[in-house]
Amino acid sequence: MCRQIVTYKANGKEEEGYLISAAHAQQHIGGSNIPRTYTVLVVNEKGTDKLKTIPLVDVKSFRFEEDPEKEEIRENFKKELEDIENYKIRKITDKEDSNYKKLFATKFFVEATSEERSVLWVKYSKSWQKHSNDYPDYKKLDWEEDRSGFGIHIGNLRSRGETLPVYISFSFDKIEGKQVCFYSSDSLATDHKMVEDFITTNFPVKYDSGSMRAMTNATNFHHCVGFCEDGD
Repeated sequence: MCRQIVTYKANGKEEEGYLISAAHAQQHIGGSNIPRTYTVLVVNEKGTDKLKTIPLVDVKSFRFEEDPEKEEIRENFKKELEDIENYKIRKITDKEDSNYKKLFATKFFVEATSEERSVLWVKYSKSWQKHSNDYPDYKKLDWEEDRSGFGIHIGNLRSRGETLPVYISFSFDKIEGKQVCFYSSDSLATDHKMVEDFITTNFPVKYDSGSMRAMTNATNFHHCVGFCEDGD
């Protein structure tokens, strides 16, 4: 936000004040409605600020000045952003960790909550077909459940003056012999871009001859199904 400063003549010398308002003439001068007087705020170092009405003839010039209060707010916000670790992607380097080994062995990542994962299992697994045939139009797959899982703290978000951790929950199944990872961010604070960047940076798996990222969500699970059936 900029403030307009008026330089005007007073008592034989030039002074300055912040423009507050302009009183327009009741008639047109030269085809334009030109202000007849200006009201300015004169800021005194002693704290005796006052308003003055300056006639048009005494106005020398106008200029703009950045509002220091707004600039301070902007700088503080900028610094706060620099302190936030939103997009400082955590790089996984310990490939021998048992949990990370499962992630590095994953062939396809699916963003899905535990409820969505259960629904997908009911729709697609041959195991469920033994009990019910509620979804006859869906392909039935060899789906081996792996009931282990874990969470990873991938970064932080700032909200209302607090630093909140962002976590991803991971679980795994084998579908048609391919290891599939189901993940979701269930923490109080989350950032979908941060989650996606964490996975693509650390586990950049692809399919379709390397032309597609091996990532999808529960709604588009058919992409994962196609990969598990065809192997590419």
